[in-house]
Amino acid sequence: MQEIDKKAKKDFERQYKVLWYERKRRKWPFILYGVLFVLLVAGFIVAGTEAGRRKAVEIAVKAALSGVNSDFDNKDKAPTKPLEKNDTLNETPTPVPAEEDTSEDDNVDWVVKANVEEDQTEIIGFTKDGDGNFVPFPAVVKPDVIHEPDANVINVLLIGAENLKNQEFGRSDSMMIASVNVSEGTFKIISLMRDMFVRIPEIEDEVTYGKLNASYAHGGPELLMDTVALNFGIQCDSYVVVDFDAFEKIIDLMGGVEISLTSAEAKYLNTTNYISKKEYRNVVSGKQILNGNQALGYCRVRKVAASNGMQSDNGRVYRQGLVVNSLFNKMQSADLFKLWSIYTTAIDYVIIPADQKEQIEKMCTECINIYLNNRTKGTNMTLERSKIPIKDHYKALDFYRAADPSLQRSEVVVWDEENIKYIYDFLY
Repeated sequence: MQEIDKKAKKDFERQYKVLWYERKRRKWPFILYGVLFVLLVAGFIVAGTEAGRRKAVEIAVKAALSGVNSDFDNKDKAPTKPLEKNDTLNETPTPVPAEEDTSEDDNVDWVVKANVEEDQTEIIGFTKDGDGNFVPFPAVVKPDVIHEPDANVINVLLIGAENLKNQEFGRSDSMMIASVNVSEGTFKIISLMRDMFVRIPEIEDEVTYGKLNASYAHGGPELLMDTVALNFGIQCDSYVVVDFDAFEKIIDLMGGVEISLTSAEAKYLNTTNYISKKEYRNVVSGKQILNGNQALGYCRVRKVAASNGMQSDNGRVYRQGLVVNSLFNKMQSADLFKLWSIYTTAIDYVIIPADQKEQIEKMCTECINIYLNNRTKGTNMTLERSKIPIKDHYKALDFYRAADPSLQRSEVVVWDEENIKYIYDFLY
């Protein structure tokens, strides 16, 4: 089995390097697509017909997305981390000096298999009650139904991942569902906390359990999308994986984002390596413009309370929302040339599935049309944000693989069925 895994991984690495090289060679067509895009849209806008404008946008988007990378199309060739029965948890990292502090606070890619007792009771693991005694870990709730995609609502899973140039999937640092309501012309984004304890489908032919973003580490974007459907009943139309480099470059192209830092946040960012480039570790408390590198570091912090007092992953999700809001407000006031410049810069750091490209084309087309309609009317677009789990419907618990106090614990987020209802009502 190990020999097969090694051969599959080598084949994937070889294919990936070729694809990466080919992707760099495809830069010139993007310039042509850009000219086509601007000329088509400008021509049909001048013509003044909404139907003509929509057709122009549709043609331009289809041409532009023909060059987007789809390196994860073949899931069989994508390397997944082998699941060992006795995988150890490493959730309480050894403290390190501030200068060496890493952006990732713990090892989040562990998974566990449930044990089935004689009475068919499924034992996932253990936690401790108020008296410090070990008790079985609570069962993960299930949705009554997995909702099929709606023709009027396009839902795309956005995944912020570490360097896509590597041959491993790595970790998904942020996960959001971006939703466009075609009939209402509205945008929504709901963030998914990565520490939520979920059921993960079919890792080595067995259902397993772990944190939400563990599914990405073990099976990439397809498995993460399936995990979201299995646990929350939302079948996304497609996914987009965005490299951190693209995030930085997009923000820099937009001239930075306006963020207000607390004194604790500013001190932490200046004394750790969350801001990876030392020359940018000069942020201050209060309102300021953060560049791409600073904003990325800000989005990944979880050990310091956010400006609203939220801690840990809640604070991280809140910070990400502030950055998304600021970026959204800047983008809707940008012209088509600026937006196209952003697209051609980010394209080398984005991955979409080839078999779902039609859904991405539809979403991009509708987004541009909503943008153009609002520009024509002189109105601003709005972005509605939320997150799950929702307030008062989750709790943090310590997870133990077995009822053994010598084992390392992992803090996970347990959520209830109200979150399943909420995410559907929010998106639809």
